[in-house]
Amino acid sequence: MPLSPSAREGGPPKAPRPALFLEPLLLYCVLFLPGALRREVPAEPAVFSVNRELIRIAAYNLPALGLLWYLWRRTRPSPAPALGDLFAFLWAFPALILTSFCVSAAAAFFPGLPQGFRVQGPSGIPALAVMFFSCLSTGYLEEGYFRYYLGKKFEELGLGPWTFTAVSTALFALCHLYEGPWGTMNSLLAALILALIYTRFRSLHGLALAHGLYNVVVYLVSLGTP
Repeated sequence: MPLSPSAREGGPPKAPRPALFLEPLLLYCVLFLPGALRREVPAEPAVFSVNRELIRIAAYNLPALGLLWYLWRRTRPSPAPALGDLFAFLWAFPALILTSFCVSAAAAFFPGLPQGFRVQGPSGIPALAVMFFSCLSTGYLEEGYFRYYLGKKFEELGLGPWTFTAVSTALFALCHLYEGPWGTMNSLLAALILALIYTRFRSLHGLALAHGLYNVVVYLVSLGTP
């Protein structure tokens, strides 16, 4: 379904184009660009820390989600769950799993390249609960910005779905450069898939749940990986 301008007669006047570009750019620089600057891939798997994750959730994920929610509410109601979310989830979740599997299989044929960012799964029920909430809030944060927020902004700018898909995919991959070549490739393909599904279903909740549960699967798989 093509994206189209959302302005209606009688509504608030549209901001000039430079202002519409400035807000998403500043948000990206504040919320996500620091991740793109972490170039080094650790040699050892990143150890899951309950305290670190709780601090990240409280000091980063929730405030960032609150900011996005505030920006959504300025011009439109908050997105309510709908049937399209279910269809988006049923497309997105298996697609993310399949993409990750294919990228991992391809990486096995190139042992000379860095194998990318690895995580060490949590141990114990409290750590698993923190991991689940961390993954879910990260899914909502990233889908809330890269798909839902940018999708609405591109509608306001009158730009088409292919421009939105290209820009959101590139920005998402850029802030995952710290994961190394294979992690960046996986992020690039995942972002492309999620953007295409968004243009079809306009879903926030379905994509966020698929993204969050995919991250959960990555942690759970790491529990059985030496």
